[in-house]
Order: sequence, then structure tokens, then C-alpha cells
Amino acid sequence: MDSSVRAAVVGIGRKGFKGSFIEGLYKPELTHVGAVLKTQGLNLVAVCDVDDELCKSFIKWWGEKWKDLPMETFTDYQDMMNQVKPDVVSIATPVETHAKIIRNVMRFDCVKAVLLEKPISDNIEDAKLIVED
Repeated sequence: MDSSVRAAVVGIGRKGFKGSFIEGLYKPELTHVGAVLKTQGLNLVAVCDVDDELCKSFIKWWGEKWKDLPMETFTDYQDMMNQVKPDVVSIATPVETHAKIIRNVMRFDCVKAVLLEKPISDNIEDAKLIVED
């Protein structure tokens, strides 16, 4: 893996990662984690989810696949941002959390790009705040 661009994923539930295992359908490339792993030039360095058990199962899966590559998991995205300082952040959280997370993430100088799962927001006011920031 090319380590030139450090990437992190916030939200490793259904769209972020876990959904690739639902009903025996293993399609990690259809998740945010899978997209980062398949993108040349990106190095997945951290994931974050409020569900600590999900983080534990992810790190177990990661260790089985890429035991030699470092990976950090967090339950607080701001802790992740402060410690890991990723260049790229992919946000795959519930829509009602999008505005708060993306607005906070974009305040970090290290961030060069953000991928936000659609829809951008569940209300027009939050969508405007995201765009105006």
C-alpha cells in the first residue's frame, strides 16, 4: 500500500464496513473501508465508530488480513482526528450526525478531502451550514 495519503473512516457500521458481512454477502469493496483499501495512493490508518464492539471486531478482521499494517480504532472521531491527523476522511454515519461531524472534521488543518455518505443532511438548515463552512 502506498502510504502517501493517510485516510480514516468515521462510521464502520452498515455503509462504512459492517454491511459487507450482512446475510453472507461479503462485498467489502461496496463500503467506505473497501473503497479506501481499493484506491491506489490511499493508506487506511484509522477507523472510528461509537460502537466499541464494532471497533473490536474490525481490528480483529484487520489483523487477519493485514497484520503487518498499523491500524488504530477510536470511539470518538475528534480523538481520532487529533491523534492520527488523516489527510482524507470518509464519513459513513447516520444522516442526522453528518452536519456536526463534517463541520468539525473540516476544521482540522490536516484534512485535504472529505467523502460524505449521502444525503448530505436530513434538513436544509444543516445542509446550508455544511456548504457555507
